Amino acid sequence: KVVRQKRLDFLFDKANDGLALIYTNPVHDYSDYVLEELGLELDPNLKK
Repeated sequence: KVVRQKRLDFLFDKANDGLALIYTNPVHDYSDYVLEELGLELDPNLKK
């Protein structure tokens, strides 16, 4: 809800010791490009 209202691309959790990424806009997901560049394929059963 906050992400949509504030039109955020990234949301971090600063409550703990580390810095955890809670949300990222899917437009910034480059996983497929990286896997392709590495010559790897994602298991089709794992795709959303």
